[in-house]
Amino acid sequence: MAATLKEALEVVKQNGLKMSVQRKMILEYLYSHKNTHPSAEEIFSEISKKLNILSPATVYNNLKHLKQYGLVKEVYYQGGATRYDNNLEKHHHLICTHCGKIIDFYYSEPMKLQEVIQNEMFSADEAYIEIRGKCQQCASRDGAEN
Repeated sequence: MAATLKEALEVVKQNGLKMSVQRKMILEYLYSHKNTHPSAEEIFSEISKKLNILSPATVYNNLKHLKQYGLVKEVYYQGGATRYDNNLEKHHHLICTHCGKIIDFYYSEPMKLQEVIQNEMFSADEAYIEIRGKCQQCASRDGAEN
């Protein structure tokens, strides 16, 4: 697991991937925007302001490689674009259904989930919790409008 940009660059090098300017800038963007869960479109939009030799396909292809080497995870937002998360610690998400903000949270009580899994005789590889609703800003804004 690469917790820092330096470690991520080393993983790319160790796996024999060429460190192109585009790949490096994508990694730099992800690590300087940690916990923002950007979409490929957002990454492209921001980086293309500085680098005019970037295409959306290049961003998607690089994200695919970064996912393959365990440097990012995909977060699927219902009705929206896939988002990318380089926080590889075991965590879960609060998702605002109004503005699309994704907030990381940590939950360390797996025993109740384990009971459900065992009761259903289900062979689980991984458990992930996603809670949807309104973030604090949207709830405050909605409260002010009423």
